[in-house]
Amino acid sequence: MDISDILKGWDLKTKNKQAAIEWWNSMSEGFGERPIPSFTKDNFLQLLEIKQMLNENTEVLDVGCGTGGYAIAIASRAKNVTGLDLSPQMIEAANRRAADLHVGNVRFDIVDWHKFDIKKEAFKRKFDLVFAHMTPAIQSYETFRKFSDCSRGWCAIVKPVKRSDTVYDEILKITGISGKFQLGDSDILNAFALLFMEERYPMIEYNHKCFESKQPLEKGANIYINRIKSMHDLAPEQETKIRDYLHSIAQDGLINAVMDTKTATLYWHV
Repeated sequence: MDISDILKGWDLKTKNKQAAIEWWNSMSEGFGERPIPSFTKDNFLQLLEIKQMLNENTEVLDVGCGTGGYAIAIASRAKNVTGLDLSPQMIEAANRRAADLHVGNVRFDIVDWHKFDIKKEAFKRKFDLVFAHMTPAIQSYETFRKFSDCSRGWCAIVKPVKRSDTVYDEILKITGISGKFQLGDSDILNAFALLFMEERYPMIEYNHKCFESKQPLEKGANIYINRIKSMHDLAPEQETKIRDYLHSIAQDGLINAVMDTKTATLYWHV
């Protein structure tokens, strides 16, 4: 294997930026209501602490920060934290949470990481820790390379490597899309292989989580449809099939889904 083997097929899966923005915007309210992660309970934060990636002088970059939960938590152990996300509503929620909690050493900006120029923005080798937690921002060689190039110290990526969703998986089947893409499944493998070949010897830890989700019917339908549209063209008849299916399984106006996810945390020192 050489780098050319890794690069084959490791390109952007997101094809429709506006659908991606609408998808994440629609998720912002629920994400913004989640508790801020705790260093006493969260596996990722505990890893950062155990590996001594944080101290009072640490400059941190959170790529795909969402509503800012991890950025805000880490701000208590760092000099400052910068969070970037594609979704305006995610960033709005992140700024609101930071203000409500009086966290002053964190800033959030609306940024499309896929188009972001780290040289122009003077981000190259600017941060002591660069991380991306469960985000599609890192999904190609180019987006991974500039992610790594922003760090002068540590990098960490958390991605799903195996997952199931009782509703989403069925939608993929009935629309004939099943098996054509699974966002995130190969990114960790490609990143590990590239880093290993560059003699950086990354480390991996795995975690498993199973949880339930409940969404109002119409909101849930828009979330699922925009999620697929962000990566794949949907014909009108396919969208109709999705809405009909969701109507058929809704209970008391809610879509109930069970998600089972195994994640990998890949981390290395540059």
